[in-house]
Amino acid sequence: MKTTEQINQEISDIIASIDGLKESEKKRLKKRIALLKQYKLYLESNPREDFLKESKNLIEKRINFIKDNFQFWIPPNGCLKPLNMYKKETGLPLLISQLDALKYLLK
Repeated sequence: MKTTEQINQEISDIIASIDGLKESEKKRLKKRIALLKQYKLYLESNPREDFLKESKNLIEKRINFIKDNFQFWIPPNGCLKPLNMYKKETGLPLLISQLDALKYLLK
C-alpha cells in the first residue's frame, strides 16, 4: 500500500521535471499533482488496507454488473449513442476513476 511519503516523493519528482516542458505537458502534470494531493489527503485518514481491498472488489463487481446488463437496457427514443448514455446514467466513469485510485493506492 502506498504511503504519504511515497506520494510526496512522486509530487516532488514531478515538480522537479516540470521545467522546460510544453504547456500541454505542464497542464497534464499539474492535473496529476492535484490528483496525487487528493490521494494523499485520503491516506491521511488512515484507511485500512483490507478496507481498500474490499472496496476495490466491490467496485469491480459493480462495474462488471453494469457492463453485463447493457443488453437489457432499453434506450429512450432518439438516443444516437445508447452505450454512452447507459454509461453516463449508471455512473460508470466515476466507478472507473474510483477503481483506478484504489489500484494506485494498493500498489
